Amino acid sequence: MRWHSCAFSRVRARYRVIRNGTALGRFQPGDGQEVRAALGIARDDFVIGMFASFKPVKNHALLLQAVAKLIESGHRL
Repeated sequence: MRWHSCAFSRVRARYRVIRNGTALGRFQPGDGQEVRAALGIARDDFVIGMFASFKPVKNHALLLQAVAKLIESGHRL
């Protein structure tokens, strides 16, 4: 950020930084057990998820391959 500000000081008024992230305050944690029951997930099952946009750079396929390997090796996910 500081580097960009110095490197582009002449055009500073023509650009702005759009931070990549999520305001976590918008999300309220619910009752995990209620959600697990609704989805048929046991209390001791391990849950893996991914919070990302559907873009190739996020490599969702790699996550799916890794999860498949874990399941094949006997892990309860």
